[in-house]
Amino acid sequence: MRTMIVTGGTGAIGAAVVGRLAAEPVVDRIAVLTRAPSGARQQRLLQSWNAGDRVPVVFLHGKLPELVEAGATLRADLTHIVHLAADTRFSAAPEESRAANVCGTAAVLDYARTCPRLAAMTVASTVYVAGLRSGAIRERELEHGAGFANNYEASKHEMEVLVRAAMGDLPLSVCRLSTAIGEDGTGEVTSLNAFHTALRLMYGGLVPMIPGADDTPIDVISTGFAAQALRRLATEAFRPGETYHVCAGSDAPTLGAVLDAAMRTMRARRPAWRKRAIAMPVLADEPTYELFVRSVHESGDAMMAAATRAVESFARQLTRPKIFDTANAVGALGDAWHRPDSLGLCEDVVRYCVENEWKAAA
Repeated sequence: MRTMIVTGGTGAIGAAVVGRLAAEPVVDRIAVLTRAPSGARQQRLLQSWNAGDRVPVVFLHGKLPELVEAGATLRADLTHIVHLAADTRFSAAPEESRAANVCGTAAVLDYARTCPRLAAMTVASTVYVAGLRSGAIRERELEHGAGFANNYEASKHEMEVLVRAAMGDLPLSVCRLSTAIGEDGTGEVTSLNAFHTALRLMYGGLVPMIPGADDTPIDVISTGFAAQALRRLATEAFRPGETYHVCAGSDAPTLGAVLDAAMRTMRARRPAWRKRAIAMPVLADEPTYELFVRSVHESGDAMMAAATRAVESFARQLTRPKIFDTANAVGALGDAWHRPDSLGLCEDVVRYCVENEWKAAA
């Protein structure tokens, strides 16, 4: 039987992972590390996880550096750790990103070393540890000198270096996730990220120009796909020392197709918006876009300046087209690799955001 700790279990993907683990007959206990156990969302999650004939899910109170103490009572029996906790803000200061993503992971690794029965520890990362590289990105690749678009990417890369160094003495694997934007079928969004921010600014007519080319791949996935892949890669498909890309890969839609789908959906769902005749953003190369950003900041238009700042934290990624290899993940998951239609997902998410006025589900 498996006794498990999940960090980051109250996030959009984490909550879905815990829900799937709680339905596993070979799991007998799940502890979710949380800093705010009394919140309304946490209580709703507990009720959902523990509904029906499921294994018990409980909260561990504390922050990542306190895991050694908070998880003391589970140490002797613990068999699995799923480490999902992270600061995913692109705009976070370097020290904030490092504190959560590097130092936090170091604390989990320290705890793992004290667990005598530990069989598997799965660490969630991002495909964007590839930073500003272009072209084909292989799952086993990590080191590069291309730089990063933001501090989140840089801190996750540093985190992976730390994890790889620990693979010699701990049963570790890394799952690099693409950008999860919503639920399959419904498009429901439980956590807003840069993808939704960019679309909302476009909806408001505040993004007249976007860096990138029409054929630039935009790798997005559903929350459900991410959660199901993580669950399997952390349990029955676990292999120590491996790295997996959980992403759209060669099936990623293009930037042009995503923009077309977004504009089409916005016009169909909001006739009043259609009358505003907001134009499709112009696609530009990086120097042209930088010139545009400079002119916006010099214009004194506070609203446009704020909009461009919101995009700047990931804009350079759009000028570095890349395709993420998924061979290792597909091989590990086999018949369980069911990647949804990413372009259809984009349409569903845009529709959900428009109809819910860009508010995430509770």
